[in-house]
Amino acid sequence: MSYQEFEFWFMRFSRKEYDLNYDRSRDPVYREFSNLPDGVLSQIVDKVNPVDRFVLQKVSKPLRQFLSARNPGFQKIKISSDENRCTLIYDNTIINYYIPTYNMYSFFDTEEPEELRNLVRVNRSGSCEFMDKEARIEGDTSKIALHDLAMVVGNNKLRLEMFEFRSMTPEFMELIHQTFMTQSLKIQTDKLKFFIQDLKVMESLQFFDVKEEIILEFWTNWKTLPIDKIIGLPGIKDAKMLKVIMPYAIIPPDSILGLPRITIVIQQYQLRKMEVVEKLRNAILTSKSLEIFNIKWQYGRHEMDETNKLLFPNAVEDSRNPNVFYFTVPDTERTLEMRVVDHELYFRRR
Repeated sequence: MSYQEFEFWFMRFSRKEYDLNYDRSRDPVYREFSNLPDGVLSQIVDKVNPVDRFVLQKVSKPLRQFLSARNPGFQKIKISSDENRCTLIYDNTIINYYIPTYNMYSFFDTEEPEELRNLVRVNRSGSCEFMDKEARIEGDTSKIALHDLAMVVGNNKLRLEMFEFRSMTPEFMELIHQTFMTQSLKIQTDKLKFFIQDLKVMESLQFFDVKEEIILEFWTNWKTLPIDKIIGLPGIKDAKMLKVIMPYAIIPPDSILGLPRITIVIQQYQLRKMEVVEKLRNAILTSKSLEIFNIKWQYGRHEMDETNKLLFPNAVEDSRNPNVFYFTVPDTERTLEMRVVDHELYFRRR
């Protein structure tokens, strides 16, 4: 007997209706959640946060088919891994996949049966969660995490603001590439960010359609990397905008500064050094391919006003807009526009 059948007879008997020959054909059709009209189901799903929608896909095949035809609703995805865990961050929700090592157990954990200790823990937390939620699943940590990620990024309705690769193990990175290749993915995102420790992560470029900007954040081993090879990759050299974040106190090399559309992020104090000012000025003036060159940091507008005067003291201010300046590149007929916007300087070829 199904639960629906049991509930029907239980309610009849509780009302002292004992007729076992009752003709049920006259009753309204009993509806389950999974076979509600699409309009009703849509109204319910719209009120569920994106992470819970993702969980709903695992409930039944009809629900999975219904939800896969909708945008999952996430704006940002960030992934990372180390030897012990994989971490997926969807907007403000963090999901960790791991098998605790023995020395990570509390007194109570050590009392657990051995079969429970070897299960993968899936721990979910975030700003919208009242308390952490945890499940335990049998299998391989990386494969379970990647299965969940593939359910989200495999939805062709997904439109992201940002997808970010943080520190990754080579094994997990290879597994990602294999899965994305098998599904022939092309993930739509406004921005794509890489934390670059080696070249392996750059192979992921082929799986993304980036609308606005690619961000490269280099680690302290940046000198050991083939920078020219990285910036020569089709997805990099053809990017609509490339933002580069170097390790602390490092100015990007000339090969990066010479790219046609580039944003560099540097610390404020660096522009107090004349050698840095000269390097940036020469990069802007000598680049034959320059279209857009931006300098950015997390400091106030006044500092940017001072910076533009240091870089190009002879620039002419636009009489109609005090935030815009123009200057002509020596020995050429090229004019560049310099614009001060909050904590950024924008240079554009005119």
